[in-house]
Amino acid sequence: MHKTLVDGLRHAYEAYCRGDIQGAVDSIDIDPNILWIEPKEFYAGDTYQGRQGVIDYLTRAYAANEKVQNVPEEILEVGNKIAVFLHFHAWPKGDGQMREGHIADVYTIQEGKVVQMQAYADPLEARQALGLSCE
Repeated sequence: MHKTLVDGLRHAYEAYCRGDIQGAVDSIDIDPNILWIEPKEFYAGDTYQGRQGVIDYLTRAYAANEKVQNVPEEILEVGNKIAVFLHFHAWPKGDGQMREGHIADVYTIQEGKVVQMQAYADPLEARQALGLSCE
């Protein structure tokens, strides 16, 4: 069990919702060469590498909104992965309509560090990627 990492992830999501990008990144032990993969349909969706890449992505994604809420509804550990299933709300800057939905982030752990994060726009895809039943 990766209790320290799970606790760190909870703190990271809380910090991100406050707009504290540095606090979010500092909440988890990130490998210096981390691969951070966001779906193309996400704002600024792309593949980012390294700690600064993660900071750049989170900063860009947050800056597009007045307010963001990412609420972890379920956290599962499957082998060397931690999956966080989220209910999100985002209030875009300007006259944009509030967006809401469910997404999933899957973190790959090696030697106690996060070496990869793969985000999924569809939580069922994350479950399938982890070999979990989607019943």
